[in-house]
Amino acid sequence: MQRKVEPEILDDLPSDDPEAVRSRADLRVLNRLIGGERWILRELAQLSGVRRVIELGAGEGLLTMKVKEILPDVEVCAVDLVDKPGEVPESIRWLQTNVLEEDLTVDDATVIIVNLFLHHLQADQLKILGQKINGAKALLFAEPARFPYAMLLGYLAYPFVGRVTKHDMMVSIRAGFVVGELNAYFSENFEWSEEAHWMGGLRSKAVRE
Repeated sequence: MQRKVEPEILDDLPSDDPEAVRSRADLRVLNRLIGGERWILRELAQLSGVRRVIELGAGEGLLTMKVKEILPDVEVCAVDLVDKPGEVPESIRWLQTNVLEEDLTVDDATVIIVNLFLHHLQADQLKILGQKINGAKALLFAEPARFPYAMLLGYLAYPFVGRVTKHDMMVSIRAGFVVGELNAYFSENFEWSEEAHWMGGLRSKAVRE
């Protein structure tokens, strides 16, 4: 399946639109099933020498807050186009900006985490992002896996999700990644390990050599 990036309905809906509220609730359930956030937190806890964690495409800030809980002494920063949600504490730095236009402070004590955001980006945008974060200690990405089995899982979820999620879920899978694809956009100085999870997620870990 060739990668194809298309607009998602949720991105254009007002945050208080009933369909947007329903879709965000659907996504929270799907996130738990896919397990990407749990995997990121587990891998993050095993890294040593981490002084800063930056989440790209932080959305509601749920993952960012969990990071702060397990690493209270580490600087935690979230980047997203939306305003900082009221639930996110002051101890977390929130940058409301386009990550492709922001000069991020990234060094060999910084870990970049992403859960279901990179699939929104075209190839040229991924290359720009790679140039911005290639100085990091490690990258932890949880993204949709782009293979037919993931599409089947998506169709099986149809009776339990709303109209917006039905559309956006399939768009996300078609824009997802396969093993060995993401590393082309980032520095050769990373050692990559990847796995396709049976629930339809691709988990990518890159650690500076």
